[in-house]
Formats: sequence, structure tokens, C-alpha cells
Amino acid sequence: MGKFVLALAAAACLLAACGCGSTMTEDQRRAKTTAALDRLAARLADEGPMSDERIFQALETYLTRNDFIFGAAYAYAPTGAEQTAKTLYVYRQEGRLLRDFRPAYAFAKADTAAWYTVPLKSGKAEWSAPYFDVDGAGDKVRMVTYSLPVLQKQTVAYILTSDLFLDYKQED
Repeated sequence: MGKFVLALAAAACLLAACGCGSTMTEDQRRAKTTAALDRLAARLADEGPMSDERIFQALETYLTRNDFIFGAAYAYAPTGAEQTAKTLYVYRQEGRLLRDFRPAYAFAKADTAAWYTVPLKSGKAEWSAPYFDVDGAGDKVRMVTYSLPVLQKQTVAYILTSDLFLDYKQED
């Protein structure tokens, strides 16, 4: 019982920290996310090549302006024979924005990276199926990811994402 209470408290903190307890419906949050990520993509395209620090700052500003979104990523298209990609991710934890940097993650080969591989191959924006983020937010919080591939010279250069919490799974 003690573990359940702690898990419930942790999930409540996560949900409260990202504004997920707001009065918006899931459809409204998805629509707002789609529009907000389109605006971010346009702003980044206008800026041209950016440093990692500038990308992190842009993601942090994006999350600050959109408090219902849990996290956002800028994932480069895979490069080299190993097909790895540099990825920058900003997410909410305990009322703060935290950064995660992966210099060479093999998303293109990962079984759990449909948020990356599907739009990379299709070149089209996609909403993921609902999932439990066991490696991140936890196996009690169901979420979805909106992925927007950004094209340069008709090729995917990077993928922007937004993660939304859907609900909390209670123990049986």
C-alpha cells in the first residue's frame, strides 16, 4: 500500500507540474500541441543553423509557453554507418525544466522509437499510439507523442516532438 501511495503522489506531481490537470480535453490539447509545434518549427527554420544551447533554449521557451506539454525534443536525422542521431530533450520534473542530451542514440534501430522512425520514413507528422513511458515518466502514466519531421532540401533534417500525458494507471 505504501508503494501505491508514493506512486500516486509522484504521478500527481508529474501531472500537476505540466498543467495536465487543466480543463482542456485531450482533443483540445492535441490541437493546441499541433499548432504550437508548427509555430516552433517555423521559428527554428527562420533562425537557420543553431547551436545545441540555442536549441535547448528554444525548447525551454516552447514548454514555458505551453504548460500542458510534458516534454519536447529536437532529434536529428540519423547519420553515418551506425545510423545514430544526436537528440536534445527538455522535460518537466518537480516544477523545473530539465535537459537530456544524447550525442549518438540509435533511434532508427530502437523497438520503442516509433515516434522517431515512423515520421522519419514517411516525412509526415504523426501522433503516436498511447504508451506507458517505462524509461522516462514511468509505467503508471499513459502518454502520446506528436512528432513533426522538418524538411530541408526535401529530406528530413530533424524531428520535433511534444509529449502529452493522458492519464494515470492505478494499481489493481
